[in-house]
Amino acid sequence: MPNKRTPQAMEAGTECKRWYMGQRERGEIVRAYEAGLSMAEITRRTGRSSATITNTIYRHYKGTGRNLMQERTFNKIVYPGLREWFIQSGASIAEAARICRVCPETLGEWLKGGARGAMTEPMPKHAIDKILDWTGLTYEQAFRDQRQYKEDYEA
Repeated sequence: MPNKRTPQAMEAGTECKRWYMGQRERGEIVRAYEAGLSMAEITRRTGRSSATITNTIYRHYKGTGRNLMQERTFNKIVYPGLREWFIQSGASIAEAARICRVCPETLGEWLKGGARGAMTEPMPKHAIDKILDWTGLTYEQAFRDQRQYKEDYEA
């Protein structure tokens, strides 16, 4: 009897066809991820394990110079100028947190508008100043359309 985990065994119909993933299914997973579906949603829809989904996405972008997962994190930043800067520069939130001398989770909450978009604590002026110095952006470039911080910054 052939090994149950080979493509030949699958063609003979002697094993579960869920083991082998073809190029078409890999492409569907990547397209779903790029369209904004979460890994959990892709896992639910495909019936594949979360590890399989994660590995498929990582392998697809390996060597391309793109880090789609990092880009997706940056897309949650509520400040358009900073969001664009992070995506273009390739810098990480962890690097920015080191510059600001805060933990990455705290800076992430500030940049993403707080828990579930409800800002619980505004970003302090010292953190704003360090981010502006590090990025080379002006306040207007970094925080445009976020007028609530302008008052805090100027105070």
